[in-house]
Amino acid sequence: MLDGAFVLLEELARAGEAGPSGLAEAARLPKATAHRLLGQLAGVGAVESRSGRYRIGPRMFHVGEGWRPAAALRAAALPPLRQLAASIGGASVNVSVVDAGQMLIVAAVRGDADDVVELRPGFRLSGQEFSCVSAVSSAPVVHAATGGVVACVNARVLGPGQLAGIEPLVRRAANIVSARLATTNPALFAW
Repeated sequence: MLDGAFVLLEELARAGEAGPSGLAEAARLPKATAHRLLGQLAGVGAVESRSGRYRIGPRMFHVGEGWRPAAALRAAALPPLRQLAASIGGASVNVSVVDAGQMLIVAAVRGDADDVVELRPGFRLSGQEFSCVSAVSSAPVVHAATGGVVACVNARVLGPGQLAGIEPLVRRAANIVSARLATTNPALFAW
């Protein structure tokens, strides 16, 4: 039952807004089950219904705000990301980790490339999607104090022609994040 509720929430997150029949079909749930779960989710503010269509409700926003992926990595990354974004006009920069076979954005500073595809914390990219994004990006790795790779710093620009001079800057940001992590307990940046 709980699985069904989360499948409905994930489908609403993907679709933005949908009717109960469409949600039931997309979630592969019986219509009666989907209708009952949507009623329960609406009752606690997780979804809201208007004119027979559902969307994510304000309570889910509040719950989501409490999620802080890899808090120590995020804290170590944000100052260098801000410096990197300032030094590369218009670049969108982020730190991501591999989670369940996908790239998970942990920290980000918005730039022009986010007008095309916004990569904010919590956003996931499959390997194929990441390959497409990487065609106009540079992504050096971040190392833990133990030497293992824990993340990568990614700077995206609007066109491949802008990539030429940014790789040293992105690599420097990755080195700064690595140095900041060197003094952090590795258990603190587990996700």
